[in-house]
Amino acid sequence: MTLDDDPVQAPAAFVQVLAWAGVPVELDVAWRLAPVERARVLKRHRRELLVMAAPGRRRLRAWLDQRRGQPVESQAERRRRVTRDVWFVGDPELWDTVVETIASLPAPVVDAVLTEAVVVASGRSSNGWLAGALPAGRRVLALAGHRDDADLARTLRHEVGHLWTTDQSEASSEQHQARALAEMVDQIATHTNRPSAERFQRGLWLVAERQANALRTAWEPEP
Repeated sequence: MTLDDDPVQAPAAFVQVLAWAGVPVELDVAWRLAPVERARVLKRHRRELLVMAAPGRRRLRAWLDQRRGQPVESQAERRRRVTRDVWFVGDPELWDTVVETIASLPAPVVDAVLTEAVVVASGRSSNGWLAGALPAGRRVLALAGHRDDADLARTLRHEVGHLWTTDQSEASSEQHQARALAEMVDQIATHTNRPSAERFQRGLWLVAERQANALRTAWEPEP
């Protein structure tokens, strides 16, 4: 693929970007289907989607090593564990939706949320608040609480998808990623031109969003 190919407009170029990201090619095809058919395709790939990005593969491998030989956790046990261990800061009216949504995710994803994230949500009964310091080393899953419960759950699944497909380390903070991406675009622009570099940047952003949307759709409960 050349940098002059616009991933937004050129299907072949976008398939190549998806391949670089480790996304199954059929995932790109799924976005051309009707929503119901798209959901069927993504749910059929829900296991493959867990390993479509390198951070997800590393998390799953570590989780399998840790859980080897341990009894299978029931759904009721998982919900109790989420209730006990999830870091949540926000409006109390949102608590049940947050707990139920996290508990419905695949077991390794649940563990990633419980060990790596803090959920922050306001806007239902509050306009804002001053909080103390958040847990060090945890990433923030920020939710707009003024949305209804179904929208809140969809957003939470999407943001957990981003968590699962990105690295959890001090070097992968959002600020660091933004600086690294800006430097990469500047380097690309010196060899081509600024519009081409910015189109490539948009292509990378689309890959990340499609990965998160794919996981969100695969994790949604059956109607």
